[in-house]
Amino acid sequence: MQCIKNAIIKNADIMIEDHGILTCLLMLDYGGNGQGFGGYAFDQWDENKKCRVGFAYGIDFILGIFKALDIYEWGNLTGKPIRVDTDGEFGKILGIGHFIKDSWFYPEELRIKMQTVLR
Repeated sequence: MQCIKNAIIKNADIMIEDHGILTCLLMLDYGGNGQGFGGYAFDQWDENKKCRVGFAYGIDFILGIFKALDIYEWGNLTGKPIRVDTDGEFGKILGIGHFIKDSWFYPEELRIKMQTVLR
């Protein structure tokens, strides 16, 4: 059963994680417990170049967060109140939304859209 919760973004990082993958992570505080949102790959291995290269999903992911939360700088995420849509009280985060406006970002919807565009 889906659950909408309020949270504060305690930390917002864009980083290369320990496997060398470019990603982002928002650490959320629900007021006593927390959860991370992100961890999606923003780059992929290019066999011809023999290195990882960025691709559109990463940029659209960041833009999705910006648009949903009505911000213009990554640094402004920390301390921002948001709404979180999960697949249960302690389940996977399905999407994040603006604290007041009905504006949401769902990574799975973006993934499906990107697959359609790339066909």
